[in-house]
Amino acid sequence: MASRNGRTGALLLFMVNSITGLRVVLIPFFIYFETYHKHVAALVIVIVIITTDIADGFFARLLDSVSKAGGIFDSLADFIVVISLFSFFFFTGALPLSIPVMVLLSFAAYSVNCLLNKSIIYTKFGSASGFLCMSAIAVFCGARAFFPDYEGYTMLAVSCACIAYLAIASAENFIMIFKRII
Repeated sequence: MASRNGRTGALLLFMVNSITGLRVVLIPFFIYFETYHKHVAALVIVIVIITTDIADGFFARLLDSVSKAGGIFDSLADFIVVISLFSFFFFTGALPLSIPVMVLLSFAAYSVNCLLNKSIIYTKFGSASGFLCMSAIAVFCGARAFFPDYEGYTMLAVSCACIAYLAIASAENFIMIFKRII
């Protein structure tokens, strides 16, 4: 395993954080492709985003370059991507407001939980919520690209699944916050 000392460590951290940052950089490309009804291209962007979400953590562990700052950056990148894409779908009329609101609520609860514990918190549902939301976006983009007649049904299913899951993740964080306070 690589050491985090010196130039090698700095280069490894830069590489892993660049993979994380790529997710945020891809947001405007996704919005462009969706705006101009290039749904297959938008789906490819979402798949790349999901792949980078998996890859950054994998490489950080593989290269022994895990850091607290990297964990924060990863969580923040996940939030920025998910809230941006869901908000885009809301503003285009394809998604109810409840989804971006639940994403904000879930991230707020997670952030407060992390601040109270002075560290990154990994919970059962919270750890998977970003991936679930990105997967839901991929399913919706796939439906728009390949099954446009079922787009409405797909969005309804995606919305219900996201709301339920984010509500559970938020509740999990709120319970941890109340236990910490009380």
